[in-house]
Amino acid sequence: MSRHADRPVSTPPKSVPLAAVLGILVALLLIALGVVGLREVAVDQGWTSGQSWFASLAQSLDGLQASTAVTVPAVIAGLVGLFLLYAALAPAGRTHTAARGDADVWFTPDAVANLARSAADRAPGVVAADVTRSSRKRVGLGILTQRGSGDALASAREAADAAVAPLAGVKVSVQQDKEI
Repeated sequence: MSRHADRPVSTPPKSVPLAAVLGILVALLLIALGVVGLREVAVDQGWTSGQSWFASLAQSLDGLQASTAVTVPAVIAGLVGLFLLYAALAPAGRTHTAARGDADVWFTPDAVANLARSAADRAPGVVAADVTRSSRKRVGLGILTQRGSGDALASAREAADAAVAPLAGVKVSVQQDKEI
């Protein structure tokens, strides 16, 4: 038996951080800038015909004075830089919640909602059950019951509560949508 099997996971599963997505976009932009740089080298060495984009850009920027046309892009670039800094430092969001006890078991809100729905669906007098909302702390269910089954709502609540009881503090609310 491995030593690692006895050790619980120290941190919960997390979603992909925003910095990973932005990192891919920045990498693609750098690749595009590299392609443009290679084009500039080809034009400068005479391997291809054309006008140098960098030279004409440098000439157009030469002699600029402080004005609104310069300040607005600078402020926008600064705001983009602050957003990228936030994205790099922001923690990834939690996607799972730990079950009670020492077991290393994690669950998603959708898994808890499906477990509660399945339990409520099997309760006596319930024709169908649907998830109306799910989050890490709450699950909402809507049930369709048969006429004349007065305690179907209570039995569906009990079944759903019993199904999610081993999980960490998830509150289930069951409402009767329709009676057929």
